[in-house]
Amino acid sequence: MKKLSKILTWIALIIGVISLIFMCMMWMEGDEAIKASEDLQSSTIVPLFVITWILFAITVIAIVFFVVRTWVKYPKTLMGSLVYIVGFVAVIAIAYALADNTPTLLSNGKSSTETDSLIADFGIWATYILGTITIISVVFGGFLKSLKK
Repeated sequence: MKKLSKILTWIALIIGVISLIFMCMMWMEGDEAIKASEDLQSSTIVPLFVITWILFAITVIAIVFFVVRTWVKYPKTLMGSLVYIVGFVAVIAIAYALADNTPTLLSNGKSSTETDSLIADFGIWATYILGTITIISVVFGGFLKSLKK
């Protein structure tokens, strides 16, 4: 296990160094040069996006693997997990239902698309709902803890 940890540390270090190299390349070229040239975009920005997507995929695969492994090892945890998953999906559904897709005037004078407005409003509603649930949980948990004393 210690050897695997060491290997993963080295892999993370290598990915970090590679990402830093591409970031330095972007800083040296400058924003305007990168905006103007597709070649510079494909040689500096695209590799960072590829690294990001690869790390995202690895993260999702690892999460799914460990969750399924835990469910197989401890089947009783499956029901508790499903309750939280259904609750989260319910919050997402409620936020989507409350979201408004009316285009908004942006600071640059242009209007947002209906899709952009829907996604932004959905994110705001989801944040409000999850934040409210968090605050209520903390207050309620503190109240219950004070009753036990």
